[in-house]
Amino acid sequence: LRGMASRKNLQELVSQLLTHVELATGAYKNDLVLKILEMCSGEKYALVSDFGWYLNVLWTLAHMRGIHAHALLLQQQVTDVALRVLPVRPYAVQRSMQVLTEQEESTTGGGSGTANVEDNGRGKQVMIEILPAFAWIVGEYSDLIKDADGEYHYDATSRGKYHSLVQVLVAPSNIRKLPTTTQSVCVQAAMKVFAAATADKKVSSQELEACVETLSRYLPVYMESTDVEVQERAFTSNELLRSLNVCSVIGDVPGLAVADSDDEADDGNLLGIAQAPIRSKPSSIMTSSSLSARCRAASETLNYILKPEPMKPTGANAQRKK
Repeated sequence: LRGMASRKNLQELVSQLLTHVELATGAYKNDLVLKILEMCSGEKYALVSDFGWYLNVLWTLAHMRGIHAHALLLQQQVTDVALRVLPVRPYAVQRSMQVLTEQEESTTGGGSGTANVEDNGRGKQVMIEILPAFAWIVGEYSDLIKDADGEYHYDATSRGKYHSLVQVLVAPSNIRKLPTTTQSVCVQAAMKVFAAATADKKVSSQELEACVETLSRYLPVYMESTDVEVQERAFTSNELLRSLNVCSVIGDVPGLAVADSDDEADDGNLLGIAQAPIRSKPSSIMTSSSLSARCRAASETLNYILKPEPMKPTGANAQRKK
């Protein structure tokens, strides 16, 4: 098949192979998928003239069943194309947003948690191994979210596309069944999406406040994770928001309550390690308007820390066919 493929007939050939993939089963189905990926990615994508088209091929495969043997390869391909090809990034962000927020027509709520384990948390079939790539793209290139066409909603409480993405990325009902490696990527991506929202002057105050409320509610949940990476990212993100006075009063942070007495504190500190002081909760008298103002004031710091500069695409000379 690779000998038959050329820049002129690649798209037609892949289209025919995709039709066979949908009907095939077992090892033959996996062989067909591998041939498609080898043809398209061979010699540094030498035969691909339209990377938007190739991303669509990858997303089509991501929604298919029975090809999990190539899930990690698909994830690598999605990330690699977005990283290498600068002009395709806006489209990659838009399509990633669609995959993360799409849901079956029968699903009325936001992430009920009852869907098949092989879905995006919204009831839509997709290989879960590829979700980290979509979350990474949305976070890494979150400055392109403002240019994405279409409407994106998580549930009835969503206040805009930034808030919808934050909900999708951190709502426990949406990602609790995903591997912890995926959860850590989602937590980091959610913070980058929020940073981009604070820098977008077209974002309403209500949407910024909703983003803060969602992060303040759910980050403490991941601070209780048994996975060190998830716990660290959630704790660092939560403390960053608190240090910038950009947080919402949702209630006490679980697991961080101060002991009632010195004796009880000593009993719980068997190693005698000095305990860091617990920050007091933000004053509940702060108005919502002041919260959105603080978000915008913290925008420069958030963007500098979380996304100082998007990863640069691979140079043209490095991609040139040898």
